[in-house]
Amino acid sequence: MFPKWKKGLVATLFALTTFSTVASAEELPADQQKWQNWVREHAVKLQEPTASSNEDLSFLKQTLQGKRIVSLGESTHGSTEMNQSKVRIIKYLHEEMGYDVIAFESNFAEANTVYQNIDDLTAEQAMKKAIFNQWFTEDVEELFQYIKEQKEKGTPLILTGFDLQIPWNANTATFATYANEWIGKLNPEVGKLLVEAEREIVKHHFVSSYKEFEDMQAPLLDKYEKIKEFIQQHKNELQQVAPKASYDVNLLEKSIKIRIDALKTYIPTEVKFDKKIPAVKYPDDWSFYTRDQRMAQNLAWLSEMQFKNKKMIVWGHNYHIRKQNSKMIQTVLPFPNMMDMIPQYLKNQMYTVGIFAYSGSSLLADNKTIENVKEKHQTNSVEEILKAAQHPQVFVNLKGEENRPETSWMYMPIIGQYWGSYDETMIPNQQYDGILWLDHISPSRIK
Repeated sequence: MFPKWKKGLVATLFALTTFSTVASAEELPADQQKWQNWVREHAVKLQEPTASSNEDLSFLKQTLQGKRIVSLGESTHGSTEMNQSKVRIIKYLHEEMGYDVIAFESNFAEANTVYQNIDDLTAEQAMKKAIFNQWFTEDVEELFQYIKEQKEKGTPLILTGFDLQIPWNANTATFATYANEWIGKLNPEVGKLLVEAEREIVKHHFVSSYKEFEDMQAPLLDKYEKIKEFIQQHKNELQQVAPKASYDVNLLEKSIKIRIDALKTYIPTEVKFDKKIPAVKYPDDWSFYTRDQRMAQNLAWLSEMQFKNKKMIVWGHNYHIRKQNSKMIQTVLPFPNMMDMIPQYLKNQMYTVGIFAYSGSSLLADNKTIENVKEKHQTNSVEEILKAAQHPQVFVNLKGEENRPETSWMYMPIIGQYWGSYDETMIPNQQYDGILWLDHISPSRIK
């Protein structure tokens, strides 16, 4: 979720939340037996994540009726089984239900550039240029191979991204190379200016002080503003000289606007956080908030402008895709999240799936450290309640379920694990429309 994730931050932010969990491990909820009976009867028992057939997913046609956007979460970025499950569901949504756009929690400019040039890349190359390295796995590579094949067949699953973070290495970044080739056809100097700006913006990751960032910020903004102005003045000409029919000048223009926005909003808060400069104004001075605020704007633009008439799939962490982090009772990251800031009319078009695991382990964001799933779960937890299904992987729909004794857990404070290890407390149907539960997960196989 955060490329520069520092595990100690979790404990720090968690300490800021003064909420208490709802019930101790010794206190059994009054309706626990009714919950278990309901789960055993109503949970959809799924085949293993690598199953080749998909008949077990047919319930989605009824469950997702009338929903244009499906958000698929994950409690950790580093799990093989979560990746496999999501890839399998994505294929079904695309082939059987007409969802034709997959939007990753990854950088807007890079993801769109890769898709526009995916015919020239292997699946592995496309994966490693388009998305964050937590997903450089065999399972996600399979998804990119599928994206390539679908485009060749004329039934495209369009790849995009909604994040605004900046790549770490300008030499391996994709956007500048292809954008320079394109813009340079009309004005080589502006193309060169873009390459320079892209080489400079990555340097904010390595500044020694906030003052050093401030010194680079204004000149860099000036370069991007000049590039934006050129694109806006020559949109028709740029579309005419596009190297490929897949190139879209609207995506090019939006990419530059997002770079400008990042320089003005997210990057300053990110640098302050890295340099341990205390945040003053809540939540505006926290990089977690500014990032999600901008991701919300980007996702809304993709949904309502670029892909207005298409059905979309969103891939991201539970934290980002759950419906209203501001209403979490206890949370590791106590900030309004992306979905808090999505317009309500768009939220009404969404179906949000949280994914949780009962046991096993996953990788942390450094792609090396293994984080074990909590060994013992409280009775009033998502992990324990859904174990009653007595099946390795199940899906439970929360949307439209009334508050009855057997479903009361959907309406009361319930624990769910963040990254498998940290208790968070929520009212489940305030945060998710459905939950995918996996009995066991294992660390991702990084390529």
